[in-house]
Amino acid sequence: MRNCDVPVMLTLICSLTEKELGEGEPIFEWRPKGNYLAVAGSSNLVKLYDRSGNLIDELVIPGQVEALSWDRDGDMLAIMNDKSTAVTLWEFTSKTATKLDSGMSGKEKPTFILWSHISPVLAIGYDTGNLLLYNQRTSRKTSAIGKHQSAITCGAFSNNELLALGSTDFTITVSSIDGDLLYSFMCNMEPSLIKFCDRKQQTDKNAKPDVMLGAILSQNTILLAELSDNTQLINLQCQVHYGQIVTFCWYRSNFLLLGFDKGFFVCVSTIAAEIGQEIYAVQDFKTYLSSICINESLSKVLLIGDNQIRIREMSRLDEIVEIVEVDIKNNDLCSISTNYDGRLVAASTRSGTLHLFLTKMPMLGAAYRNTIAILSSLNEITLFREGEKNPLAVVKIELEPTRIALGPKHIAITMNNRAWLYEIAETKGIRHVCEIEYLSTVNAMHLNENYAVAKLDNRAQLQKLHGEGNGFVIPDSVHASYGLQDISLTDNFLIYCTNDGHLYYYSLADERYVNEYRHVAGITSLYPEPEGITLCFFDALLNAYIYSPVDNEPVKIPSINSTAHLKSCLWENFSVDRDTFVVCNSDTIHVYLVSKNQIENVSLAKIGITNIPYGHIPLMLCKGIVHCQTQNGRIGSILLESHRTDMVFEGKSPKTLEKLLDQALNLKRWMHAWRICEYTKIHEHWNKFAITATKNGEVDLAIKIFKQIDAVGIVWSLEEIQYIEEKNLLNGYLALLLGNFDVAEKLFLQSTKPREALDMRRDLLHWDKALNLAKRLAEEEVPMISKEYAQQLEFMGNYSQALVQYENGLIKNPDESNEQLVLEHNNMCNSGIARMSIRTGDIRKGIEIAASIEGRAVKRDCATILEQIKQYSDAAYLYELGHFYDRAAAVSLKAKNWTKVSSLLPKIHSPKIHTAYGKVMEREKKFKQAAMAYKNARDYDNLVRLLLEHLNKPEEAVCIVRESRSVEGARLVAKFFTKLGDQDSAIQFLVLSQCQQEAFHLAETEQKMDIFADAVEDDGTVDVFLQLADYYAKNMNSQKAGFFYYKAGQYSKALDYLLTNGEDTKAISTAIACVVEARNPDLNSHMIDYLLGEIDGIPKNPKFLFKYYISMKMYREAAKTAVVIATEEQANGSYRTAHKLLFGMYQELQNERIKVPFEVQNNLMLLHSYLIIKSLVKRGEHMKAARMLIRVAGSISHFPAHVVSILTTTVIECTKAGLKQSAFKFAVELLKDCNRKSIDEKYRKKIEAVVRKSDKLPDPEELKTCCPYCDNPTEESILVCASCKNLIPYCIVTGLHLVTNDFTTCPSCGFPGFYSELKRLKDEQEGCPMCGEELSDLKLVDDVKQFLMNDQKNRQ
Repeated sequence: MRNCDVPVMLTLICSLTEKELGEGEPIFEWRPKGNYLAVAGSSNLVKLYDRSGNLIDELVIPGQVEALSWDRDGDMLAIMNDKSTAVTLWEFTSKTATKLDSGMSGKEKPTFILWSHISPVLAIGYDTGNLLLYNQRTSRKTSAIGKHQSAITCGAFSNNELLALGSTDFTITVSSIDGDLLYSFMCNMEPSLIKFCDRKQQTDKNAKPDVMLGAILSQNTILLAELSDNTQLINLQCQVHYGQIVTFCWYRSNFLLLGFDKGFFVCVSTIAAEIGQEIYAVQDFKTYLSSICINESLSKVLLIGDNQIRIREMSRLDEIVEIVEVDIKNNDLCSISTNYDGRLVAASTRSGTLHLFLTKMPMLGAAYRNTIAILSSLNEITLFREGEKNPLAVVKIELEPTRIALGPKHIAITMNNRAWLYEIAETKGIRHVCEIEYLSTVNAMHLNENYAVAKLDNRAQLQKLHGEGNGFVIPDSVHASYGLQDISLTDNFLIYCTNDGHLYYYSLADERYVNEYRHVAGITSLYPEPEGITLCFFDALLNAYIYSPVDNEPVKIPSINSTAHLKSCLWENFSVDRDTFVVCNSDTIHVYLVSKNQIENVSLAKIGITNIPYGHIPLMLCKGIVHCQTQNGRIGSILLESHRTDMVFEGKSPKTLEKLLDQALNLKRWMHAWRICEYTKIHEHWNKFAITATKNGEVDLAIKIFKQIDAVGIVWSLEEIQYIEEKNLLNGYLALLLGNFDVAEKLFLQSTKPREALDMRRDLLHWDKALNLAKRLAEEEVPMISKEYAQQLEFMGNYSQALVQYENGLIKNPDESNEQLVLEHNNMCNSGIARMSIRTGDIRKGIEIAASIEGRAVKRDCATILEQIKQYSDAAYLYELGHFYDRAAAVSLKAKNWTKVSSLLPKIHSPKIHTAYGKVMEREKKFKQAAMAYKNARDYDNLVRLLLEHLNKPEEAVCIVRESRSVEGARLVAKFFTKLGDQDSAIQFLVLSQCQQEAFHLAETEQKMDIFADAVEDDGTVDVFLQLADYYAKNMNSQKAGFFYYKAGQYSKALDYLLTNGEDTKAISTAIACVVEARNPDLNSHMIDYLLGEIDGIPKNPKFLFKYYISMKMYREAAKTAVVIATEEQANGSYRTAHKLLFGMYQELQNERIKVPFEVQNNLMLLHSYLIIKSLVKRGEHMKAARMLIRVAGSISHFPAHVVSILTTTVIECTKAGLKQSAFKFAVELLKDCNRKSIDEKYRKKIEAVVRKSDKLPDPEELKTCCPYCDNPTEESILVCASCKNLIPYCIVTGLHLVTNDFTTCPSCGFPGFYSELKRLKDEQEGCPMCGEELSDLKLVDDVKQFLMNDQKNRQ
């Protein structure tokens, strides 16, 4: 329990003044377990008041009342007065009074009365010291005469029914309930107040508690006595400055709370080890303290003094909870007492006034939608509306109710069997409408706009608010066999449950039952949602469920460890969060979300827990805030932790942000979820957001989110269904997108397009479900689906069912329009029937069907199955029928049908089968057939073995080994030649058989190392190469030693040996390859120095340097070297060699995207111009030949070896072309002294004639064609445009510059030429004049400008 936290706020109910009670200190006593107060003043009256201060009854007493005492049940009040020797007994229920005499002496007067709080026994003490014990139940009187020597003035009963009495004779006696004396103590002063305490023994929890007695003896002394066989008395004396002890109370068994007249409040320990020690002391009041009261229910200590009531916490005595000022004079507060539960407090004054206070309001409240009604005081009900600060209205009531009910326009209060109805009108205020009387006590009541329902005992009464009559009783006679447990009322339904688990919905509009549900256990309470038909109910098995008549299937609320203390359920009133509800126990709110989207079944998710402050009772849930009634009659609010929105994302961990996202998605706070995902930028968060939006049917939002994460396919799918208005159809597509196929099928079937369910199952290959749907929705689709289903069953191995489905798939009467499609379909079904027949044991049927079907596949499939079940002959038959000859032969081999295999051999391509057949023939000594089979199988090892061992054909074996490079065959041949003594062949074949070490030793022994070296070539290992290198180094063969060191990867050593061979081409080529492979800068430098003659002073042939540069991909240097070499070749007259060298260099540079130097271009152009002259002359194109000769003769220095012959040819061709001026020019050059002697005699006179007979007329103007760059006319043999100065590409056939309308390139080398010229060469089956390759695929260049631009980039 959390009593220490009970809030207390004293509220004055009423004050009973001297006029009502009389002057003087009143005597009062609270009725046990009730709220009635008996009060007696100086007016000789005993009055009975209720909790509101209303007078219930009064009794006239003959004298002034001196004491009052209630029995344990509050049925009898004992009254003692100063004028009578009898005690008056006043019965509460009948309000009758009787006299109780002692029967001992008519003169003795009662001085003390007290009822036992355990038994119905009244103790009466007299002024003579006698004691009377009266048992009310048996009316027996027990007298104990001489208990004391003088008047008994005080006393107390203990929990084990011991009676302690104090007397003016300074003694205290302890007697049993029967009056037997047990203990007697002599005191040094008169005892004035006695109280018992049951002390708990801390050492033994099972032992009975000790009984401790305490009594005030004097001004500052208190007596303590622990009742036992050796009882010892302890007198505790308190400090004098505290003043006189006026009262004391036992506190938590082992402590005393003492009140002193000077205002001191002291706590003293009575534990043996620290007895008398002050635990706490304070001067609570400056003037006086008159009374102390402890209430265990409140866990509070109440003190009065100085016109104040002070309240302290029992657990923390130093904490003052409240101070109440009482408006009186003369500081005459004298006594304070609380009722049994601490809700009511009475405080009296010496002047005759009694004040009644309320500590806790009764927790009565009700809610309807967004309005709450609570009992704010004992005669007021206050209405509050959510979102408004001020109360909506205050309803004044005439009595304290036991129930409150609230509707949209009415409020009702109940007490016992009556109900009072008030109408709520915001403009006209509150007015009382009517009073309803029921047949029994009203246990619960509910209102809506037109009806009120009251739960009585095992039934309820429903009636209209504005109608006449008493309404009607529920359940009616038909449903009256079960006891009604709880009721609830919504706008449209009366809902009630029974103790055996029945739940009924009664329609108010139709006035009939519309739904009935039977639960597995009794239902105890109902909580319907405000505007719907769904409700939450608790059952007798302590479980909680959500139920809707639509589904008629309750959903258990998860994640509540125990529902034993569940108090209530509240549904969200705010429309945005209407799927939220909470279930509450005494200190916790469990928050749930009902998922009601159509894509998933109704599901519950727990989204949070929130603690309830003590003293708060939840009444309403709105906008994530639980509005509660508090103990002080006010409204408190609790924001659910699950609805607490955090807008600050910075500094939060990814896990925290994910929780915030889950919260936003659960509550459908889409904008907040968007902000979170936008902040985190995590793909998984966006994806979760998108899926949740899709599940909730937010298509537009889902499209926006999926676009954010670039899910193009899903966006397209959503956009296709975005504008579908039919809910079931749209939700079906959404469920399909989310992969909830069963839900999608259900929704499609409920839509106007049920065929979509069939199409979905077909697309998903769910053939069994598709078949069931097709039978319902589209019979014409059954054959097709049966076929697909059969294929699936076949794949799964369910052959018998597959056979059935294949047979069901046959279409017997096809339409002419789709006859071909049906034929293909039936062939597939028949193929399946054939396979399944074989699978299920009907082999003959399967073979017959397979043989009758056109096509090879079915025969192969059936034959494969037959092969698996070892029906080889039948399998071979079908394989051969299907032209699968290899497989037919394979199974025939398994069947040992050699004849069949032999007949199939010409059609077999599989080497394995030929090999297998060869082995069979070899076993049967048919070596020629075996050899042929091995040869067809390319099994050269076995073939060589047969040729050598059985057929004696070594030459053929050698040829086969050389061609096939068979390792095992080579080993056999080597062994054969070794036996014959042919060591050369043996070495070669040992190498082929990878027995290189054996071959090496044989070569070394037989001095045939060169044969071994040639045989090894590139196939040797590093060790073998090193052996060869060392061998040749030892034998002073530096070229081969260097070669094999290079092969072994020892590049430096290899280079040293290779460079000792001068200009040996093979050695230098190997050295270059060695340097290239080594990629060692030192070796590079060494090689260049050697080639340039830096090492031995002898520069090597430039071709070696060129080759080195090319190998090292040093193309610029290679180009320079190529020019040097080409120039040298030209000087020697080797023009084609020079051309080939320059052309190769040109191609290399272009491939490496390196600009070609002008010198390379120019020299290649001159050489090419010279080389095409012969073909031009041969074709009779003398003008073009003359122009090329003029170009070559203009650079005659590049052709020193053939100056005279070139000039002679130039003169002759110019003459033939009519270029007399050019002919004269070059004839004059020829006749110079340096050239004259070399002129061929047969041309000498003609040349001299050209010079003598020259008329010095200029050459005819050369034909001009457009420059491809600028389109300006330019002489066709001129390669530099006079206008744009660009170098114009030339035709590789004619040497003339190119034009754009007849432009093509060689498919092999890419050099340009006239399309017409190259096509003519192609037609004449001639190759490219530049590269010599075939002119296979000539095409006009579409974009000549782009070609020219690229060509310029490749030139320097």
